[in-house]
Amino acid sequence: VTALIGALLAAGVSPLVSAAGGFALFRTASLIAQGQCSGPGTFRPALLDALYSIDGDTLESKGEIYEIRP
Repeated sequence: VTALIGALLAAGVSPLVSAAGGFALFRTASLIAQGQCSGPGTFRPALLDALYSIDGDTLESKGEIYEIRP
């Protein structure tokens, strides 16, 4: 999660939105990976694959994103 947050910060996104976005990305990727794995040893590779392939459309359709107002 911290790597995702750091990547968003490096792209110039505000700290609050970076933190929320990093957790939203990780949660959405986790849900995708959960549906693809067949046992406890296959979750980690499925999670890495989901993190690699996630895009904005997937995040919008499967993620629970809410507007943040500072």
